[in-house]
Amino acid sequence: MKERYKQMQKADKWYKDKTIPYYKDNKWILNNLSDTNLEKLIQDYVGMNLQYHYSYNNEIIIRNTFEEILKDMLTRYKELDISGFENDYNNQQIEWLQKIKERLEEYYAKNL
Repeated sequence: MKERYKQMQKADKWYKDKTIPYYKDNKWILNNLSDTNLEKLIQDYVGMNLQYHYSYNNEIIIRNTFEEILKDMLTRYKELDISGFENDYNNQQIEWLQKIKERLEEYYAKNL
């Protein structure tokens, strides 16, 4: 319990230094920016945006967080294709997307 108290004291000090990301009131905060998505805030913090590409109905789509890819996968699972953009993803993300697609296809095959 003592260790947790020490961690909370450190966190309170960090909150006073608004130049690093911190979590408060269910959102991440950096300077005057706030977001519920830490990945977006970290991109602002380091000044570098990530990009994930995929094709959808012959259009190239660019997303800045993997969470956005996951959201798109839930509604575009049939047509979302990362072929040609595999370098944007690590092996674990690729496997995860494949499994999500398979599960969605199984679900809709049974329920439509």
